[in-house]
Amino acid sequence: MKKWLALILIVTTCFNLTGCWNYREIDALTIVAGVGIERDPKNSDFIIYLELVLPGNNPRGQSSVSKIIESRGSTIFDAIRNAIRISGKRLFWSHAQIIVLSENAAREGILDLLDFFYRDAEARITLRLLVAQNVSVKEILTSKCFTNEIHSFEIYQILINEKSIEKYPTVALFNIVGMLKFDIPYAYLPSITIVKQTDSEVLEISGVAIFKGDKLKGFLNSEDTKYFLYVINEIKGGLLTKSTNQEKNNNSICLEVFNNKTSLKPVYKNGIITMEIHTETEASIAETGPDVNYADKSGLTAVTEDMQDFLQQNILRVIEKVRNDFNIDIFGFGQTIYRDMPDIWKQYKNNWDTEFINLELNVSSKIKIRNTATATKALNGVK
Repeated sequence: MKKWLALILIVTTCFNLTGCWNYREIDALTIVAGVGIERDPKNSDFIIYLELVLPGNNPRGQSSVSKIIESRGSTIFDAIRNAIRISGKRLFWSHAQIIVLSENAAREGILDLLDFFYRDAEARITLRLLVAQNVSVKEILTSKCFTNEIHSFEIYQILINEKSIEKYPTVALFNIVGMLKFDIPYAYLPSITIVKQTDSEVLEISGVAIFKGDKLKGFLNSEDTKYFLYVINEIKGGLLTKSTNQEKNNNSICLEVFNNKTSLKPVYKNGIITMEIHTETEASIAETGPDVNYADKSGLTAVTEDMQDFLQQNILRVIEKVRNDFNIDIFGFGQTIYRDMPDIWKQYKNNWDTEFINLELNVSSKIKIRNTATATKALNGVK
């Protein structure tokens, strides 16, 4: 009996010591940090630019450096496999963090650009996506870095720190797939470009690229993007600034936003849908012009009401701009109606382009000013 127990114990232990079934030596792989994708305008080929992470070996002592290689193929997977002829090793995708799409490729459609990454078991569905605006993806991946020798990792860090900037969204691969699966498919992605900084050129992520279905239709600038983010409840911080340049009435004010909550509620009455948009923002006074008076309760109330009205007007302005310039429901109003009133949505979805243009809007904003930083008076009040 003891012999049988010992044999069972040995066999069971062997099963637990088999190791990883898909184990691969790291020196047989090349780590991919990010990828840029373009289409060849002369044919149907896809061109990819892969940023590979290589061991560092230079006087500055970096632990790793990057190298950009170019490959092409009739499909994205074909181009990736063809890259082995250059790298000499299989590509390892688990550490890849971004995909940069060229503007021209995005205008033709992005579903076939992203299909491989969504299906492949190695690539993460948390890959962040961007659209290169007025610049090639190769230029994006070879531009000057400030904080990291690996361009893709630096771009990723900028994306995840958007909380402090609120002038672009951050969108993962799984996010955009969810948008494109809706009855009325749409999408939005952050845009990235290169700008001049004194004596050099650097990367800048700013604004949003707008898609109807999977095809790029245009861009919103960074200021408009801020109020777009308010509507879709993606404001986590940043600033809310009203600037006035009048010489005799300088009532500029800047609020530092701590948090914001936006709710969308469709109301159906007498055959008309009204989208109720309500924002609740908590902030503090970060900066004011010398003529702004918030030293007493009445002054603070006036500042609060002024900024509430300012926010409401800009939210309405950006919605109207998107409706007039693009007629694309990137705000998800249709999804909100579908979720809250599925029976009503059935009446509207087949003609949503027209219904979206004519949708009644009611915007209300509430701002709670938590404090006035370390000052209790405007500068002209300290004289």
